[in-house]
Amino acid sequence: MTTTFILPNLQPAQFTDLLKVEDAYLSQVEINQQQVDQLEIYHAIIEQARLTQLDLTNCDLEKFDLNQVEIKNCDFSNCHFEEATFYQVHFVNCKLIGATFDQAYLGDVTFEHCQLSLTNWHQLTAKQTAFTDCDLSDADFSEAKLTKTTFSGSRLEQASFLGTSLKNLDLSESIFKNLGVQMGDLYGVKLDQEQAARFAQIFLNVKISDPTD
Repeated sequence: MTTTFILPNLQPAQFTDLLKVEDAYLSQVEINQQQVDQLEIYHAIIEQARLTQLDLTNCDLEKFDLNQVEIKNCDFSNCHFEEATFYQVHFVNCKLIGATFDQAYLGDVTFEHCQLSLTNWHQLTAKQTAFTDCDLSDADFSEAKLTKTTFSGSRLEQASFLGTSLKNLDLSESIFKNLGVQMGDLYGVKLDQEQAARFAQIFLNVKISDPTD
């Protein structure tokens, strides 16, 4: 279960205010209905905030630090979040197609009804993170560390988990026919019957009998 938090009274702000304030730091702010393209900010910090209806496509936000932030109906497609740190962040109905989260840290983060296809999460560290009803098709979770991470109702078609241990993770409620994994990565993962049978065929050359034959 992810943690809920209560935001204090928020003051209106603009995302580009991060370029104007000392240490690129904003706290207790509400930012909504702003469009910014190809913005570059290194190690910006936003705490206790609400972001709504922002269009921030193609922005470079390396080492972005978010703490207790609600994010709704925003577009971060093709953004760079390498080495970002997100703690208690809730994404709802957001578009992040092609975004890069390589070597990022997620702690107590939720993604609900988000478009996350073609995202890159190489060497991600995620703890208590939930992807619910999201599209993660062709996402790359290679060499990641996933602890108490769930993918309930999420599409994982052609997603890659190469070099990532799936032990103690539950993929039985996720949706996929093809997944990029090595046999050793599957140790201790929970699958539904159809998923388990498919991997048995791939890795063990098991032949599944058809009761109708």
